Amino acid sequence: MTETTTTAVLSYAELAHRLIHELHARDPKHATFSQVGLLDGRETVAQYVRCGELGCALHHLLYMVHESAIAFPRPAVVAIHQLAEKLSEPNHYSPDNVARMLPEHRNCVFNALP
Repeated sequence: MTETTTTAVLSYAELAHRLIHELHARDPKHATFSQVGLLDGRETVAQYVRCGELGCALHHLLYMVHESAIAFPRPAVVAIHQLAEKLSEPNHYSPDNVARMLPEHRNCVFNALP
């Protein structure tokens, strides 16, 4: 685990946290908030990092980005996916995996890459 990778994961978690809380301030009853671990996701990611579990941190970050209706910047989504690939972490939200989902499940994935 490199310092640069750790810093990137924490930075993207901070951005996702801010966007999730902005959505919550606008619409606290939004369907996004039926998911657990989103409002406190930044803390979850940070805790995994502190415990040396960068892969788990990355998985939770991917969950925050793809299971919430936030407008996460496309370059940041690409960068997170590249981190997962670099670390050889399975990515349930990769374009190939999303394409294999049933249509009714695919519609629940936000910020998907083509």
